[in-house]
Amino acid sequence: MGTWGIKNFDNETASDFVYQILEGDHSLILNTLEKAYGVEHGICMDAKSCEEALVVMEFLAGANGNPSLELFTEAQLWLRKNDPFGSLSFDERKIMLSKAMEVLQHITGNSELKALWERSGEYEKWMVVQERLKARLS
Repeated sequence: MGTWGIKNFDNETASDFVYQILEGDHSLILNTLEKAYGVEHGICMDAKSCEEALVVMEFLAGANGNPSLELFTEAQLWLRKNDPFGSLSFDERKIMLSKAMEVLQHITGNSELKALWERSGEYEKWMVVQERLKARLS
């Protein structure tokens, strides 16, 4: 990774993925969440999929009224026009956020990204960022 920091937008994959989302509609968010959710818990999720899923969860937290201070202004404006929860019922919204929480648990439990952070010496700081994301998704 060329650019890499502890926050979920601090890498090239995330930055590129944000702009892919901004160029489209909320379907990329939904599809990415479903793809990550579909990875079996015993399977180690690859780093790129994790980074993209974390971006999706940041967007969902923002749409849920709890945006990260790191969420780009353009992304915040995009969310106002492209709510990923769309016309979902309250229960459907809860299910989506529950899926996001499970994906986050998978990423912080069994993933290539977690292993990279464990070797980096900044694992604890990265985990604080993920715990904050978890709180913003709740």
